[in-house]
Amino acid sequence: MRRTALAVLLVAGFVVLVATWGPRASGKEIPEKGRPPKSLRKLVGPEDRKKGIHDGNKILTIFYNDGGIGGGELIRIESGVYPKGSGHSYIYEFTPVVGSEVRDARRHIRHLFSDGMVSSRGADINPRTNLRWGFWPLPGYANPDQDYVAMSDKPGTWPLHWPDRDPSWDGFWNGQYGKYARADQESYYRMNDYENDEFEFYPDPDDSTKRGLAVEVEVRGYQWAHPAAEDILIWTYWITNKGKTDYQKMVFGMYGDADVGDSGDAKDDDAWFDVDNDIVYQWDHDHRGAWGGPPAYFGYKFLESPGNPYDGVDNDGDGMVDERQDDGIDNDGDWNIDLDDVGSDGLGPQHPLYPGPDPDGTEGNGRPDPGEPNFEYTDNDEADQIGLTSFAAAPWPTIAPQNDEDLWTRTVPGNFDEIQQTVDLTFLYGSGYFPLPAGEKRKFAIALLFGEDYDDILRNAVTMQQIYDADYSFAKPPVKPNVVAVPGDHKVTLYWDKSAELYTRDPIYGRDFEGYRIYRATDPAFLESWIITDAYG
Repeated sequence: MRRTALAVLLVAGFVVLVATWGPRASGKEIPEKGRPPKSLRKLVGPEDRKKGIHDGNKILTIFYNDGGIGGGELIRIESGVYPKGSGHSYIYEFTPVVGSEVRDARRHIRHLFSDGMVSSRGADINPRTNLRWGFWPLPGYANPDQDYVAMSDKPGTWPLHWPDRDPSWDGFWNGQYGKYARADQESYYRMNDYENDEFEFYPDPDDSTKRGLAVEVEVRGYQWAHPAAEDILIWTYWITNKGKTDYQKMVFGMYGDADVGDSGDAKDDDAWFDVDNDIVYQWDHDHRGAWGGPPAYFGYKFLESPGNPYDGVDNDGDGMVDERQDDGIDNDGDWNIDLDDVGSDGLGPQHPLYPGPDPDGTEGNGRPDPGEPNFEYTDNDEADQIGLTSFAAAPWPTIAPQNDEDLWTRTVPGNFDEIQQTVDLTFLYGSGYFPLPAGEKRKFAIALLFGEDYDDILRNAVTMQQIYDADYSFAKPPVKPNVVAVPGDHKVTLYWDKSAELYTRDPIYGRDFEGYRIYRATDPAFLESWIITDAYG
């Protein structure tokens, strides 16, 4: 490339090197006359950077809490591996990009972008500090005594207290839908772009330490082992304008470098896009990977793009005009008093983690409240979405993330560049423009997905959109019991508790647990269980 025997308990038959960017600056420069005063805000830095591993289904990948996905030139063995356990890497690196048109202190028009590049090659680096101009992680959202991003299935990665929650959340997972994980595996972190002082732009006149666009991004990853979603990894990004500047022309997108066929077979990739299905995808031209076999198709799909709730237009064609997730209205009328009136913590009496009635009185009060299912931020389709508005693909390193003007030109709405095929491709796709007034937030959700061929990846994309619009509601396996394996003389004895029997409930039929099955495999990733033929052959 251009750069350098197991046993598991299954329930009811369902299979269930951090690179720093140089020394941290010792302090900020003293503001010049006329510039905003400093605040006492804690600066972020490389010491807060942590890595995570998503491996909750057939996809395994490393990621970082400053937005980077993939291992760059450092770690390919954990970088977009599909299927998990195969060693076949599809990702060099991906990162979200957030940009806007602004006027700097000299009234010059600038186009300012922030990103989370993994590799130092192509990254926007401050020559004075050797630190990246872009996103940096916020401290406090993971256990500081270890090196990993907070993961729902690893309580040891959680902080003792979540900075964005009250003390009643201590010891619970910080989920979007309540004090629990909606997916089989979730990740959570926050980042901001306050250290991006490339341009003389101050988004908050009262605080000169907020640079960049002064945006804070809440990032969550979701994986399910369910067959309908086993080839998909979802990322959601909540962008909040923490400054005092109203932005009229915001762009949100993703820069990526995928190597379909692994790093030794990166120079014969093709790519295309499908505006109707909001998907961009890439495949190997000769359908032969570095390992000699056929690679999968790789792609990204917009599940939810930023919305424009101010233009009086039904942008997503769903019959609702200017709907939004923070207007106090159940826009699509799907909140159900019999099922959803569980209180702001999202936990009702039928949930195994139910701690009792909500202290704020929201449980059973007869009206929808933030935090309850199917209302506001827990209702995924309650936004007036713009969709995919630009796509560019070109040989590496033609698309340059360190060149803000180049990124802006390529993400102009309606720009779909002619694609040079059968090369080592990088691509950039975006959604815009959308407004982001001071203090408001917008959501962007994407699905990283794989498929055997174009038809399969498109089916996966359409299926995941349906699941997403239903707030991730689909048939789920029983609650997993806690299992202990005790080794013996030529044997292993398994013990488990009754969690599956006590807490598996159907919303209509109540307790419906049927029994246990134990499976064995000869490989750690249980790849043998995936070698089956589905309804599509």
